[in-house]
Amino acid sequence: MYQKCVRFVHFIRYVSDFKQCKMATFQAGINEDDKNSNDTWRVRIKIYHNKIAKYISTNHYVTKSQLTKKFDIKDQFLIDILDDTIKGYRKKVSALGMQADSFSCIELRDLYILR
Repeated sequence: MYQKCVRFVHFIRYVSDFKQCKMATFQAGINEDDKNSNDTWRVRIKIYHNKIAKYISTNHYVTKSQLTKKFDIKDQFLIDILDDTIKGYRKKVSALGMQADSFSCIELRDLYILR
């Protein structure tokens, strides 16, 4: 019994020595201050990794009617398209496995997302 407890304590120390791995997160949205002259906003995908946020511009634009009062996208057709894009980005980052933690947010955006 004593040996099992000692092994368990060593296992806990071994596991706690690992750096906690956090995956990059993605979210589609707009910057309400970036309104174009034709009353549209460009949709951007925010990548958040290692406490840093960077943005990936898309080819999509929204009008005021496609936004909620809090400037969230409410157009379901566009949300579905953006979700597919974000799923592709998540697959690319997941394929890196534990190596993803060693990249900065800028490196993930530039090297792996925009290939």
